[in-house]
Amino acid sequence: MTDTPAELPSAFVVLRSFTSVHEAQLAKSALEAFGIDAHLADEHLVSMAWTYSNAIGGVKVLVPQARSAEALQVLEAGAGALDEPSPLMPPPADGASGACPRCGGTAFGSRPRGVGVAILSWLTVGFPITSAGRRRYCLRCGAPDDDSAAR
Repeated sequence: MTDTPAELPSAFVVLRSFTSVHEAQLAKSALEAFGIDAHLADEHLVSMAWTYSNAIGGVKVLVPQARSAEALQVLEAGAGALDEPSPLMPPPADGASGACPRCGGTAFGSRPRGVGVAILSWLTVGFPITSAGRRRYCLRCGAPDDDSAAR
């Protein structure tokens, strides 16, 4: 059960307030990963009647007053870039340099193939027809990776 401010000791303070429950839960999880005790107030009210969120001040993340400065640093740091490539992004083909042929960039993203076909088929037959593959593209210039296009 979610703790309300009346049930918590006075040593807890509101660190931040979020309009949606999932954002507050992510913040709470990040704080708990750093060993900071965190509680959510008004979580269930906002999840049942989301239109009340602005009226009651949103879902509040409560932390011990003694660790509030540390908790604020954790939330402000945010999530850094991942050191590992995403499992959804196809790896470069064997023998490829891993750099964009147009600009030389090394950061790639991925998107599903055939989005235009999926939209067109959805409008004409009522359901999308897509391929399951993904295509890599350069994050710097947007050029498609020719190696992933051939797959």
